[in-house]
Amino acid sequence: MSNEIAIILKDCPRCLGTGIDDNGEHGPSSCLSCGGDGKLEHLVSMLPDDVYPTYKILEATDATEYAALSDANKDAYKMIISCGTVDLADGAVARDRLLAMFGAGTTTRANLVELVS
Repeated sequence: MSNEIAIILKDCPRCLGTGIDDNGEHGPSSCLSCGGDGKLEHLVSMLPDDVYPTYKILEATDATEYAALSDANKDAYKMIISCGTVDLADGAVARDRLLAMFGAGTTTRANLVELVS
């Protein structure tokens, strides 16, 4: 996973990071999705404590470890990442699945455990 991908995923998809929503009829205004800052960080603060935006999981993933996953685990990882937000509470299916993919001693597992602690 490259840092460029993570940066792109942090930008607001409505205004593409500009902070301006050109809604046509009334002219340009502050983007309603991101509050005009072009980023999604303010939305993250509104999520429940155990729910994380998936770009944080992407950032926690070691590219070499991802490349070593089986095709089935890569598909499962992509499905989790595509959700947008994921519940990583103890016992949550997505958390258990991610921790099973990246076993003890892996950088990704350590990063995920640090993320939720």
